[in-house]
Amino acid sequence: MYLAKNKWGYILLDFIKITETEMLENKLYKPITGALILVECNSKYLIGFNRWRNQWEMPAGGIEYGETPRECVERELFEETNQKVANIEFKGIFKIYDENKNIIKYQAMYYACTDELKEFAKNDKIYKIMLWDLQSPIKEFDEVDRKMIKLCLK
Repeated sequence: MYLAKNKWGYILLDFIKITETEMLENKLYKPITGALILVECNSKYLIGFNRWRNQWEMPAGGIEYGETPRECVERELFEETNQKVANIEFKGIFKIYDENKNIIKYQAMYYACTDELKEFAKNDKIYKIMLWDLQSPIKEFDEVDRKMIKLCLK
């Protein structure tokens, strides 16, 4: 049984609500390979259009060597959307099955709220950004990200 699946072979299996300290010290939920952030602004949520996957998704990326999940999400948010936010909250970790590599991996989920966005500059990964109300129809939105957002906001 799974919670969501996308066309890229990622299957969302679980959302595990633990503290950030528990995540960093844990031996059970490994490897933590990436981090995502849901940024709220004026009751809407920041998403970016990934030009490689041709879809809308949350700012996210892989953890680099020596980097914490929090440092990763701050870096990815800036690289992808040109945004820096304060008061980033850790929400838990997602358990993902990667069909392509036949492995289980975990991703750290963060949340932040801001009053305004800075100007966006196109980059090699994200073509454009927008604030989405989660209700308006949107084409090509990653199904795993959609479910992750719902779980993060519960």
